[in-house]
Amino acid sequence: ALPEWAPPDVITLHSLRVGQAYQGNGYGKAAVELAAQWILTNRPYVSRLMLSVNVRNVIAKHAYLNHGFSDTGDTYCGPIGTQNILEYKLPFW
Repeated sequence: ALPEWAPPDVITLHSLRVGQAYQGNGYGKAAVELAAQWILTNRPYVSRLMLSVNVRNVIAKHAYLNHGFSDTGDTYCGPIGTQNILEYKLPFW
C-alpha cells in the first residue's frame, strides 16, 4: 500500500534504520542498492524509489542525498511530524 504522498508508479521505502553503532559504514547505502536491484529485476516498470524523512532528521536526509536520492521539494505532514519527500531514480538496463 502506498502512502498518500506517493504517486501510483513508484515503490516506497519505509522505516529503514541502521543502528547508531553501525551508522557510517555503508549499510544504509547497501540496503538501498539491494532494494533498487530487486525493483529492477522484479518490477521493471517502476522507475523511482521514494521515501519520506522527518525534517528534524537532518543526518538521515543528508545521508540519503549523498547516496543518490534527490529532494522532490514536497513535504507531508503526518502523525510523526513534517516529512521531506525524497526520490531515487532507478537506472534502466
